[in-house]
Amino acid sequence: MAYVPIPKDLNRVKTKVAFNLTKRQLIGFTLAGLVGIPVYLL
Repeated sequence: MAYVPIPKDLNRVKTKVAFNLTKRQLIGFTLAGLVGIPVYLL
């Protein structure tokens, strides 16, 4: 196991990770909606 330095300011890291995850989820959901809704309606 490599030593990973843990930053003192964990709140900033948590918000950054959460923001990246939500941004990725938003992109995924919009792509899935754009593809899935027309297929569902047809």
